[in-house]
Amino acid sequence: MSDQGTSKSLLLLLVTSLVLSRVGCGNAMLVGLPARQLCRLQSVLHAAAQLVFSARKYDHATPLL
Repeated sequence: MSDQGTSKSLLLLLVTSLVLSRVGCGNAMLVGLPARQLCRLQSVLHAAAQLVFSARKYDHATPLL
């Protein structure tokens, strides 16, 4: 595997383990969360998707999810 492929795999593993695992474990706690907190969470998820897929800062992240 190339260095770029290895880096991409490592990045995906890190994002999955650091971001998505926290969201998955705490899913029940998201019920009733204020809209401001949900917006912040959505921002983190979008940033993670853009990082994994090498999207630019102003690209829409929703299709990546």
